[in-house]
Amino acid sequence: MQIIALIILITLLICFFIGANDSPVIVQPSIQNNDKTDKLNSNFWLMIIGEILGAIFLGSIVANTIINRIVDLTPLYNNIDLLFISIISILIVVFVFLLASQFIPFPISTSHTMIGGIIGIGYLFKFKLFYPAILKIALIWILTPILGLVAGFLFYQSIKFFIFKKKNPQSFPFLFLFFLIVIFFFCLKIINKLDFSSRIVITLTLFSIIILMVYLFIKNGKRIKNSSDRFKQLYYQDSKQVSIEGIIEEYEGIENLFKPMQKILLPFISFAHGANDTGNAISLASLFIYIYILNRGKIFNLNLKDYQIQTLETCIAILLLAGSIALSSGIMLLGRKRFSKIKIENLKISPIRGFCIYLASSLVIILTSGFGYRVSTVYTLAGSLLGIGYSKGFEIFNSKLLIQLTISWLFTFLLSIVSTYFLCKMFMMLFNLNIN
Repeated sequence: MQIIALIILITLLICFFIGANDSPVIVQPSIQNNDKTDKLNSNFWLMIIGEILGAIFLGSIVANTIINRIVDLTPLYNNIDLLFISIISILIVVFVFLLASQFIPFPISTSHTMIGGIIGIGYLFKFKLFYPAILKIALIWILTPILGLVAGFLFYQSIKFFIFKKKNPQSFPFLFLFFLIVIFFFCLKIINKLDFSSRIVITLTLFSIIILMVYLFIKNGKRIKNSSDRFKQLYYQDSKQVSIEGIIEEYEGIENLFKPMQKILLPFISFAHGANDTGNAISLASLFIYIYILNRGKIFNLNLKDYQIQTLETCIAILLLAGSIALSSGIMLLGRKRFSKIKIENLKISPIRGFCIYLASSLVIILTSGFGYRVSTVYTLAGSLLGIGYSKGFEIFNSKLLIQLTISWLFTFLLSIVSTYFLCKMFMMLFNLNIN
């Protein structure tokens, strides 16, 4: 019983520190220039809602990928002791890395750490590694920030073109509606091979984004036109007669129209983050509890078969709920404190820029999550942010940020493989366990 309690405890602590580690980076675009306490709290609460719903509805897809598509762990199913040592080694490495991230100025990707740990166990026991699947995951890690970069670039450029340069900016909501509908049907075609429940969840999520965005754009269409007209009248006047304050005021008027849309998108990107990170964190604990039940039938003096906890999916569902609550606790208790420590220097994220970052990232992450691929939300956000930087959305942008994050994630991935390999080997020597 103690080993079950230990597995669950470390898993929930991992979820807690994921919330503390990632939430400041995710919420930053929405409150970079608006950090009053009441609005800060409301944005964190919006994020928590998205995290819990994402974990419940899409987390199982990611969890099953972690369990079944990286290393063949089935030879350990008949040996609870070795399975426990293997899983606890991976969880300890992930937990230590997350704990260390609280003292360094950049986040650590739990996906790289978890998958690296599983690969380390595969090398130790000389199990079958699913190299095509591992290469696919690595390719997705590379592609998601690139896709985020391209999407962020295109979204920001389209807003600049249709609102600040076109004579009739009121047409922008309808053009944006057409654009979103095209994306919507393209996404439906991509997810056609997924199971029915996954298609429903992703379809409803994307449809909700479209409905809310279009409603707000149409509602504010006249205000966009009036503000944009006044902005261009001031901007294209003789520089000696123009009022700089007037230009700034009209520009900020247009920017403010994107604030509610930015808040709407925050739960959606949190939805994607919750599906990825909670599913990733609870996957191995779910597997161990399921195998333990098959072998012994009881846990905590309860006959779990009487409670119909007989399938891996049931174990995953229960731990997803518990993990999402732990992750949300980390967001509220440590995430807000850590928010002030992680800042992108010389970077002002306005509502339009934040809107583009969230829209690009949420579309990329939700789609990849639907296919079961474990991606880094922070990595994708960084790609979208860099795309807007390249489109001159930021006056000053330090592209070393992405290089720093890439190096840190590559380092954690390789270090997690080595650390898990030797930690598990040490435990086996300590408890006199034989690989055979």
